Amino acid sequence: MRKYKILYIDDQKVNLMLFSEYYQDEYIVLTADSGFEGLEIIKKENVDLIISDQAMPNMTGVEFFEQALKVDPGPNRILLTAFNDLNALAEAVNRAKIFRYVKKPYTREDLKIIIDSAILEYVLRKENEELTIKLKNQTQELSESVRIKSELLAELEESKIELEKGEKKLRRIIEFSPMPIAISDLENVNVVLNAQFIRTFGYNIDDIPTLNEWYIRAYPDKSYRENHIKKWNDQLAIAVKNNTVMESIESIVQCKNGDKKTIQIKATIIGDNQVAIFNDLTKIRSLEKDISYRIQMEEEILKAKTSAESANRAKSEFIANMSHEIRTPMNAILGFAEVLGQEITNSSQMEYIRSIQNSGKTLLSLINDILDFSKIEAGKIEIRNDLVNLRYLIQEIADVFKFRIREKNIEFITDVDPDLPTNIIIDELRIKQILLNLVNNAIKFTHEGFIKITVIVKNLTINSVNIIMKVEDSGIGIEKNKQMKIFDVFEQIENEDSRKYEGTGLGLAITRKLTHMLGGEIKLISEKGKGSEFIVSLDNIKISKDKNLVSRNKPLKHELINFKESKILVVDDIEDNRQIIKLYLRKFNFEVFEASDGYEALEKIKVQEPDLIFMDLLMPNLDGYETLKKMQQNPAWDKIPVIAITAYTMNNEKQQVLHMGFVDYLSKPIDYKQMNSILMKYLSTTTIDNEIAKVENTQIIDRIDPEKLIPLQNELEINILPLFKQLAKIRPKKIVNELGELAVDLGNKYNLNSLQNFGNEILNASKSFNVEKEKELLFELEKLVLRIIGNRD
Repeated sequence: MRKYKILYIDDQKVNLMLFSEYYQDEYIVLTADSGFEGLEIIKKENVDLIISDQAMPNMTGVEFFEQALKVDPGPNRILLTAFNDLNALAEAVNRAKIFRYVKKPYTREDLKIIIDSAILEYVLRKENEELTIKLKNQTQELSESVRIKSELLAELEESKIELEKGEKKLRRIIEFSPMPIAISDLENVNVVLNAQFIRTFGYNIDDIPTLNEWYIRAYPDKSYRENHIKKWNDQLAIAVKNNTVMESIESIVQCKNGDKKTIQIKATIIGDNQVAIFNDLTKIRSLEKDISYRIQMEEEILKAKTSAESANRAKSEFIANMSHEIRTPMNAILGFAEVLGQEITNSSQMEYIRSIQNSGKTLLSLINDILDFSKIEAGKIEIRNDLVNLRYLIQEIADVFKFRIREKNIEFITDVDPDLPTNIIIDELRIKQILLNLVNNAIKFTHEGFIKITVIVKNLTINSVNIIMKVEDSGIGIEKNKQMKIFDVFEQIENEDSRKYEGTGLGLAITRKLTHMLGGEIKLISEKGKGSEFIVSLDNIKISKDKNLVSRNKPLKHELINFKESKILVVDDIEDNRQIIKLYLRKFNFEVFEASDGYEALEKIKVQEPDLIFMDLLMPNLDGYETLKKMQQNPAWDKIPVIAITAYTMNNEKQQVLHMGFVDYLSKPIDYKQMNSILMKYLSTTTIDNEIAKVENTQIIDRIDPEKLIPLQNELEINILPLFKQLAKIRPKKIVNELGELAVDLGNKYNLNSLQNFGNEILNASKSFNVEKEKELLFELEKLVLRIIGNRD
């Protein structure tokens, strides 16, 4: 029999010893001589009952029970007291929610009865809670089973209707076929004789209800009949064994009117039926008609196949051309934004440029996904795993939506698990598309409150990790009966305000499909009027083991790259495209030459002998493919690395250009981080020491008046440090802004410019949603604060 565990608290050692002696044979007795010690035991042990004396120093029994409720509210609580004031006891019972109070002195037997009653109530309560949870789970499972059954019945009904349509269509085909057809079951009972069979042979179903009747009347000669039946059965057995149509058999049959016809018969088994097709060889015209019909059907099939292939090619060409037409102007938008980003030094203007870049890239990815939706449906879209820094990706999401968030005056919160690996291997475009769709939806349906992205790490190992991404909002919420429908194509929330929520209804459908393609699951928790939470679970995501790799999400610092003198040739028929690349490359002091087609490029190569060539593939006169072929014919040019540039992004194009001899590939709009990687890969570089960009920590702290140092240290320790502890778990804008304002106020109060500057920079970064800059400033401010606090005598 199980021994229940009792915790007894009393500041008198003798009482603890007596209690243990009284009850240790029947219960497991844990003792503590203070409420503080009792709380520590509750945190570590699962007890079934707590008994405490009321009159104890530092923490009374009632105060102890109030704290114990916060740790573990389950076990019943008994209070031992010498109080006679009933009102005071009633108030204590209500505050501490005790099971019983026992007045001192008490007898061992009386207290045991109360102990057993309290434990029994607790055990029954726990069992009831477990049964309630079990019942709830079983109810949910039953509801799910009923739902699945209803769906299956609906699908079955649809299948039945389709089957009936198919059978009806097949019967019409058989009935109006120009060839005689007979169908019998496995018991040799004739079930169908089509009109052409009756016209050709004269027999109807009443004349020959079975195959035996057919044999007797069509083959009146017994010897001939038996020979035909044997040949028929042998050929049919071979066809059944090989699952093919029976080899044709020729024979002479007698019609109902006595005429004899030479016929050719083919047969096969379809389900539970034997289908025989007859060909009347006695009439040339009939034979020509049958052949003409077959030829016509073959021609129709070939025509339909050709039409379908042509439509499919037209669709593919449309997708490719649409992609090209959108990417070409987008290349100019993003390219000039990149150049402006290098020219502008004003921080606010830089934020605008950064938003143009991120929004442009997002628009491009959205367009790609819409164009590729048919591929998703057909299962032809590819998952392309690459190195991804999820923290930087979430920063980009914040940058994309920051103006809409600021306009709606809602709070944007990110809570990323500190155990999240720096680099994971996943399809960056698809994971970004998922988050963009979910955050966009949250902003659309949230008018006040907050939007929060949470990343949780589970089952972290050396090689893989399970990641849970949550997008939560305080918006309008979704009714229970509509939560499954919103993941369907073209489905949106319907209510009296539905017109004001724009959108195609594709976002969540694409999100679910992409999540499944990444091997994950998505679910929704929502209540109307109380917001929504979309949860994306991705299991067994690989972790990059190469610590030297830098994610493509992370911004490159151009100042840290120093190239040796090099000549670069840019070949493109569109001047804007050449100008963008030329403006970008001039930051590195390259000598850049231009050519508008392949012929001009060949002339420039002869004269300039470039170290690297960026070449567009589609150009008039001489395109990129033909230009490369001519270069390969000249041994002096064969070693020049040529990078293909194109606005087409078909799945196999990259492999095609690399196979032809291009050393690398860039798609429009150009990703300049990828271009930097290519430049570093094929040109000689040196690196600039990062230390020149750092400011020595000793130069950050201003001189502080010694009389003001201790008050400053106290204020930092009381007001600033607790906020940093909160930020270690989560970084909502409210706390960040509070910390920035405190830093400004303390800087003004103590005439400490560095503290004041940090506060202003943090507030600016928070307003502009520059999450990465905000993170760096908070890190540096914490170091400064800790240094000031640590500078005590």
